[in-house]
Amino acid sequence: MNLEYFVKALELNKKPGFSDSSLRNRIFEILNQLLKSRDSVFIQLKERQNEFFELVYLLISYSEVNELWWWTNEEISKVAQECLMYASQAYCNENNEKQGYFLETVFERVYNSKITSSFSDSSRVIVNDKIKYKTSQDLYTDNPSWKTANLNSVSSAVWFLKNLNSRFLDSVYLEFVPTVSTLLEDYEIKFKLVGLEMTRVICNRVELGKIKSNGVQNLFLNIVEKLLVVRREKGGQLLLTESVNTYITMILKFYEKSSSEYIEKLYTLFFTAIIQNFMYAGDEFSFQIAIFENINPIVEHLGVHTVRYLSTLVKEFQMVLEMDIYGTEVVVELMISVSKSFIKIIDACWPRIHVYIEPILGSLVLCYISISKPENKSIKQMPDLKKLLYQIYTSTTMVDKEKSSEFINLMTKEYPQLAKDLKIISV
Repeated sequence: MNLEYFVKALELNKKPGFSDSSLRNRIFEILNQLLKSRDSVFIQLKERQNEFFELVYLLISYSEVNELWWWTNEEISKVAQECLMYASQAYCNENNEKQGYFLETVFERVYNSKITSSFSDSSRVIVNDKIKYKTSQDLYTDNPSWKTANLNSVSSAVWFLKNLNSRFLDSVYLEFVPTVSTLLEDYEIKFKLVGLEMTRVICNRVELGKIKSNGVQNLFLNIVEKLLVVRREKGGQLLLTESVNTYITMILKFYEKSSSEYIEKLYTLFFTAIIQNFMYAGDEFSFQIAIFENINPIVEHLGVHTVRYLSTLVKEFQMVLEMDIYGTEVVVELMISVSKSFIKIIDACWPRIHVYIEPILGSLVLCYISISKPENKSIKQMPDLKKLLYQIYTSTTMVDKEKSSEFINLMTKEYPQLAKDLKIISV
């Protein structure tokens, strides 16, 4: 068995339609064969360098695990990375190089020929912080090669981004930007998610001065900001969450916490991902839950500045907690999500909560009346919701005990059972 044999054998992942477990089993067997015969195979690298780097590229494509890369899994990835380690040792011994330079050499040999070329159908350049497209005869295809025959070019790009030496990555990261931009702007959510992951890796691994000096900062901010609008389709909730996390990562990377730009970007994030999305979610509970679940990570950084949106948030809080449950678990799930978010909001906006004591407590009363109905008592999540309601009640009443007491007394006259119910909730 020689290098050429293993290159051809491992190109199975390029064949469309072979996405079943039998193919992965075959790949696993081939990789183990390579592992066992590594000494006799890698000794050929001097005479067959092209085949050697082709094999290394294929090993890299098997090393990055993602549900999109149907040709690999954790087991295959582990063996592929072990083969890569031995390939690195063989190359460095042959060329008297340090281990750290191996990946740099591989990157220079295969990135442009394998990855950049796969994205040539929709390639682009950066001019003054904006994307300029390079026209080609295949520009309008909806099946570019990186989505079909060369899908492994995407997984390899992700792997390089995560594993290249940070010093070297600082000097070459711009070569990844067209790939990342293409993925972020693709119409399929699954590829947008890969682009968001790569964006976070660049933010976490590349030196800030490099990112700012090349205009990549504004480019990424502008593209990801467009992804903050919830898409009402499968995967839309996850895309919103990942987009929010990526936008926060960029804000923390690009701006000083005490700066006005830092707060303004958080305002942009909160308005687009939360306030604006309330209008788009409609009556879709799953999308409403996704929006409320993304409030906490933003409020954690926005802090007391969240008061800018407090009036709107209280109204959304009221609308959900005052809904009739009718024995429906998904409504209770939504109420739990809203309650968790509102506890965080109360903590952050403490100085202004006293203005909204009556509407908040009124919603708690109506919610408790609803959950106390016989048809709702069997819902599993009910004890969790009751605990959260009591947390909101306690936090709100502590803001202004006198005003809260007056309101509770008035409500008790209308609902005599309320005083006893509040004690039950506290227990």
